[in-house]
Amino acid sequence: MQKFIFLLAISCIMIVVTGCAKSEQNEMASDTATNKKTQEQATQEADSSDIKEKEKDNKEDKKENTAKENSDEGQTDETESTEVLGFEVYLPKIGMEKKFTDGVEILVSEKVVAQSGDFIQMATTIGGNTSFQVYKWTKNEITLVFEESSVENPAQNILDSFTPMDNPQVIITLEDAVTGEWEIIENQSEVEVPYGTFENVYVVQKITDEIEGADTIYTRYYAPGLGLVKESLEVTGENGYSGETELATVEN
Repeated sequence: MQKFIFLLAISCIMIVVTGCAKSEQNEMASDTATNKKTQEQATQEADSSDIKEKEKDNKEDKKENTAKENSDEGQTDETESTEVLGFEVYLPKIGMEKKFTDGVEILVSEKVVAQSGDFIQMATTIGGNTSFQVYKWTKNEITLVFEESSVENPAQNILDSFTPMDNPQVIITLEDAVTGEWEIIENQSEVEVPYGTFENVYVVQKITDEIEGADTIYTRYYAPGLGLVKESLEVTGENGYSGETELATVEN
């Protein structure tokens, strides 16, 4: 009888041990499955994050490339327009009035009075005195063909009645056979004046000996859509001096 009771106790203990082992195995399997699922979710989230980051980078790169392409196209268009249309791009519009300052006060005003064909008439006022200038303004040249000082009616259109001067003054030309006192020293310059900053500026210069023992250097700056935007004068020598006027305002 005692032997039977002993065997029964041993059997109960074995059943309990087996049950505990299976429980531990189930728990371990469950933990393993949970860890695997967690790792898979983390991997998926990491992959998703990487994909989103790559998509973001691609979008930013695309924006940068588009902006660069647009910038390059804008620069190309402007350069092509100045090359194709030549100096016609630099022609100011009828009615435009520009005022120039020496940095302290307005000294000069220039107004486009009229235009007919290749000719444009301007009225320039300095110190209360107004004069007329007529330019031949084409794709290949800007030439002063007529000038009259101390006019009474600054708004008078003289393009149908003026007589060109005997010796026109070539300001800018692309014709190799045409020469003049003025020389192009830059053609894609950038210039800053009180009215703004301009690119593709033509810079022309004339040097004379009108003052004995010294050189007089005139420099003019022409910007697209406005024409003259700056002018400087320098006299060399012991008693030399210099000065300049810059575009300050524009009225249409």
